Amino acid sequence: MPDKKISRQYYLPTSPEFPMKRLLANGYEKIFYLGKVFRNENEGSLHLREFTMLEWYRAYADYEHIMNETMELIIFLIDGHGKESMQIQYGDYMIDMKPPWQKTTVSDAFRRAYDIDNETLTDQKKLFDFAHTLFKEINGDWSYSDIFFKLFLEKIEKNLGTARPEFIINFPLQLGALAKKHEPDPRFAERFELYIGGLEIANAYTELNDPVEQKQRFRETQIARAKLGKPIYKIDKTLIECLQYGIPPAGGIALGVDRLIMVLLNCHDIRQVVWFPPE
Repeated sequence: MPDKKISRQYYLPTSPEFPMKRLLANGYEKIFYLGKVFRNENEGSLHLREFTMLEWYRAYADYEHIMNETMELIIFLIDGHGKESMQIQYGDYMIDMKPPWQKTTVSDAFRRAYDIDNETLTDQKKLFDFAHTLFKEINGDWSYSDIFFKLFLEKIEKNLGTARPEFIINFPLQLGALAKKHEPDPRFAERFELYIGGLEIANAYTELNDPVEQKQRFRETQIARAKLGKPIYKIDKTLIECLQYGIPPAGGIALGVDRLIMVLLNCHDIRQVVWFPPE
């Protein structure tokens, strides 16, 4: 939105991530944000442009720690809701919430759905060639992310977390620009998403805290967007400076509060769980 007085451009926050990382750099080891964020995407039964986000970071932790914290938080909410059992119904699914929750690698999910190996999954040209045989609308204007999520949404997402909550882990590095590389296979990132009843609830990763690598990742993203004719966003110099100053090893997560409430209350339109939803 333009500022008529001083001709500046302002932006609605899509996430509090970068400011929170500045707090990590200043010595705050356990931090959270609960509030509104905005993403200019198509609205529907599962998404509103403005929604409530719970985001937290913990120093000296990784994505495994964050998985455990997420599971503990949601189980705490179920207990506090007065449920007599650890089962919840969401649509046609009766979901067992008792720990431990299921963990599935992205590699295994794609292997089961499409019978492709890691070499194909992590290489843009090979993935394009494979996907184009299935979906002729895929063309050279599609990014790696576009191709990946076309395949993911077609045959994988709807089946995740239908018996018990499911963490899908270790995404290709191209989809983890702010995440630490996964060892022993650096083609993947230490990133996970949580699914319950086929619905994505949260996205998390072990934070990348190497300033040189982070700057290079940002540049690679800019180059990829330029090739596709997409808007190019400036590198956040303040974040790079914070990384140079030093951010401890950390894990962080963004959890969609509205979607979580939908699942716990067996609602199927996000407008049912927010005050004054847009028409």
